[in-house]
Amino acid sequence: MAFAGDAAGRLWIGTHGSGLLRYDPATGALEAAESVLRRPDLLADRRVMSLLKDRRGGLWIGTMNAGLVHV
Repeated sequence: MAFAGDAAGRLWIGTHGSGLLRYDPATGALEAAESVLRRPDLLADRRVMSLLKDRRGGLWIGTMNAGLVHV
């Protein structure tokens, strides 16, 4: 549903059922954001509709029914 890159060259992927994932092309690892960010409570809705990296390096996550999350 949505993609955003970060300064380390990783790709954040918003999905419609698996929530937010992070892909590291250097290692080939695909991980759930909840475990990467050590926040099991990160997303109340696992349907991520939009992603935006801000100038400070934060990630804004727009969900279908649980609003907006900033990490």
